[in-house]
Amino acid sequence: MFADSDIFMSLSAVLDFEFIPQDSKMEREKFSAEGRLNLPLVEVPDFVAAMAAEKRPHQEVIAFAAETGTRDEMLARAKKKLEKKAVQALVANPISAETGPDANDNELWILRRDQNSVHLMRRDKSGISILLMQTLFSRKSGF
Repeated sequence: MFADSDIFMSLSAVLDFEFIPQDSKMEREKFSAEGRLNLPLVEVPDFVAAMAAEKRPHQEVIAFAAETGTRDEMLARAKKKLEKKAVQALVANPISAETGPDANDNELWILRRDQNSVHLMRRDKSGISILLMQTLFSRKSGF
C-alpha cells in the first residue's frame, strides 16, 4: 500500500488516452470507404499525479516519462510534467532507434525541482538501471 511506503516509483509509461467501448461492431466496409479509423477516446487519469497529491511529508514520488524529439524538446516537456505532477523527481527516457523500449540501450535525465538535472549517458539497460538507482538514492541526491 502507498500509505505504508517511503518511495513510490512509476516505472512504466501508461496510456494518456484509452478507447471508449462501443456497443456495436465497426463495419469493415465503412472503414474501407472512409480510409481512416476514427475511434472515440477518453483521457486516462494520471495516477502518478494522484499519488503525489496523496503523499505524506516523508514520502517521495518519482515518475518516468518516455519522450521523443530533440534533447531540448524532450527536456522541456519533462520539466513541465515534473511540475504538473508535483513529483520529487522525474526520469526522462528518450525514445529513438538507439534508446528506449525497443532498443538494447537507454539514456536518462533525472530532473528535480530544486536541483540541476543529471544526465546518465547511454549504456546497456542493466548498467543504466544500476546507475539510476545509485544516483537517485545516494545521500547527495536528497532522497
